Amino acid sequence: MSGAILVVDDQPESLVALRTVLEPLGREVVTAPSGEEALKRLLQDDYSVIVMDVRMPGLDGFETVELIKRRERHEDTAVIFLTAGDADAEQVTRGYSAGAVDYMLKPVDPDMLRSKVAMLLELQQKSAELRASEERFRAAFEGAPIGMGLSTVNGRWLEVNEALCELLGRSQTQLLRQPLWDLVHPSDREQERDAVRRLLRDRPLFDQSEKRFMRQDGEVVHAIVSVSLTADSHDRPQGYIWQVVDVTEQRRAEAERAAHAEAEAVVQAIGKLQRVTEAALTHLELDELLEVLVERVGEVFRADVVRILLRDYDDEQLFRVGAAVGLDAEPGTAVEVGSALEEVVDHARPVTLRELPPGTALDSSIEAAGVTSLMAAPLVVKGKVAGVVEVGVRGARHFTLEDESLLILMADRAGLAIEHARAYERELSNVEMLQRSLLPDRLPDIEGIQIEARYMPGGADVGGDWYDAIPLEGGRVGVAMGDVVGHGIGAAALMGQLRHAMRAYALEGHSPAGVLDRLDRVVRSLDGGQMATLLYLVMEPDHGTVRFASAGHVPPLVIGPDGEAEYLASASNPPLGVFESPNHTENVTELAPGSTIVLYTDGLVEERGVSIDQGLEALRLAASQGVCHPDELCDRLVDAMLAIHAANDDIAVLALRALPSAPPPLHLELPSDPNELGKMRRDLGRWLREAGAAGEVVELIQMACHEACANAIEQGYGFGDGRLWVDAELQEGRVVITVRDRGHWIERPAGPLRFRGNGLPLMQALMDSVELTHANGAGTAVKMARSLSPDRVPAEA
Repeated sequence: MSGAILVVDDQPESLVALRTVLEPLGREVVTAPSGEEALKRLLQDDYSVIVMDVRMPGLDGFETVELIKRRERHEDTAVIFLTAGDADAEQVTRGYSAGAVDYMLKPVDPDMLRSKVAMLLELQQKSAELRASEERFRAAFEGAPIGMGLSTVNGRWLEVNEALCELLGRSQTQLLRQPLWDLVHPSDREQERDAVRRLLRDRPLFDQSEKRFMRQDGEVVHAIVSVSLTADSHDRPQGYIWQVVDVTEQRRAEAERAAHAEAEAVVQAIGKLQRVTEAALTHLELDELLEVLVERVGEVFRADVVRILLRDYDDEQLFRVGAAVGLDAEPGTAVEVGSALEEVVDHARPVTLRELPPGTALDSSIEAAGVTSLMAAPLVVKGKVAGVVEVGVRGARHFTLEDESLLILMADRAGLAIEHARAYERELSNVEMLQRSLLPDRLPDIEGIQIEARYMPGGADVGGDWYDAIPLEGGRVGVAMGDVVGHGIGAAALMGQLRHAMRAYALEGHSPAGVLDRLDRVVRSLDGGQMATLLYLVMEPDHGTVRFASAGHVPPLVIGPDGEAEYLASASNPPLGVFESPNHTENVTELAPGSTIVLYTDGLVEERGVSIDQGLEALRLAASQGVCHPDELCDRLVDAMLAIHAANDDIAVLALRALPSAPPPLHLELPSDPNELGKMRRDLGRWLREAGAAGEVVELIQMACHEACANAIEQGYGFGDGRLWVDAELQEGRVVITVRDRGHWIERPAGPLRFRGNGLPLMQALMDSVELTHANGAGTAVKMARSLSPDRVPAEA
């Protein structure tokens, strides 16, 4: 049970409260009502963090923790003490002495406790990672092909590996008993003793020298000895790491010296190269990968400037900034690659410019950054140059051949990582395209009903979520929401089969239960043991009665005309294809006029490690935010749920709203006072929403009507006393609004005044049509019309 949290408190209500506070951390929370029970739990399992009440009957918190800490396996377990607010300094001191890492007074701040436990959990995880890292180091140390040893700061051997024993021709016992200078050639021992003593006295961070050793059989061994000083987190010296590399053959054959020196340099560079390799393996999204790569490359080379250029997809002669640090360059900015980098771009060869005087920079960004020395290496993918990585420094420092070799290795790995990231993005795009091709191109336009849907893929593999809406005979409407278990081509194929079969059975006039009965037989007849959940719902012509049947699907959600949401109870039928079962149960529900039905897949409400009931309740609360157009509702629900948990699975949601009967025409009379326009907008907005207008449409019509009224107040009455009339009615799905006044029309032969006269063009842009009639002395009327749909025809004057 590693990673779990143990909560110990003798008060049941405190245990419930603490569990509620800590469960959002995503770890298992185990409770114990006493110190004795806590000890029993610890005999069975280990825990990362213990939250312990101090004052308990029997064993109190202090005594319990003291017993826990006696066991070696639990001595590093983090403990937080909780006690009443009257705790004195002596109690707090005893708590820390018992082994607690923190002490909190009741009543506990939930956010503070959760934050502290989260920090301790993260620390425990990092400690585990550190232990794993130490184990890897131990394996590398013992299996290293070169001689390695560990010593104290005084030069006493602590441990040596087999390679060192073999190199020096001695057993581990013999080596551990001999100081290093006793192992060298007899003629070098006095000089070597002085050198080692200086090393131990001065304690440099790193030292390297070449030495001659003599094996017991008299053979002389030439070796490079590298010594690194290790320190703890407070920079206090802890000991030395000795690396001994046999270079005897280098001395025998001068021609091989360069090869061995290069091997040594590569060994030292492995750690640096690993940092880039880790980034390449960890990050999949291209933008994030590029940002991490430039940071890691900059750290490895201690560079002032790092930039990655990527070849443009459409123009292969053009390069754009992928990511950069140390200079002003936005991603996506086009960069003209100068002649200095022709070797990199045209021939895929690295270039090192050890001196870059002012005025000869490669481009304006490098010039502005003050770069004086620069390396560039190609990013090669499938034999072609896909980009360039540039590393620059300022000042007198110059890059070496070893730096160039390391950059080439890093560029090779970076190029592969970038290609993998691009392939992932292409795969994700293809998955979404394939998934959408299996869904309806558009939902049907049905009189008196609004239908909208959303789909989001959950990863780079085609899923099985789907939906459909079908106009049926007699004015009925059928909607379906399904989820095929699994991902991949098989899930997509079953999804397509189910959707088409469902449409066929629905068009034949079968009831919801009858459709599911037939689909169940279809799935069970297929090979592969596949299964799927499905909910099929039919709305009757009166738009107030719905019939539905479910096969293991999450329940439908109904939003009433008052904005309150509740789930419809459904029979517990198993998913399609699980096993042969009796006929599916059909449910019938009566809806209030103006209600909205929401169908969805479990990806919208499920989160790993969290009860689905919590997700369902969160969805219900998100839906209970007032009545709105299904288009807005789908966006609202998806945004609200993704704010709670990431999209780990495909998400599909469909909203169907039966519009209430058209509201009676609206008639408003108001004085020519600009302060009254706010009330007009509220009254008009309420009426438009009752008529089924989407929120965006409501705002646009309100804006146009406000502009017409403001013009009447200013132009008709000159901000004087008067009356305005606003009339609104529905005509075949279009809102017609007329704004009238009894003021005087002002003719302006020379055109509108400067900075004025924009009211009519604004209304024309907002509405489908605008008609203006006026008679001097008899007032002005502005008649405007617009469709209730967010998608409308262009405005007409």
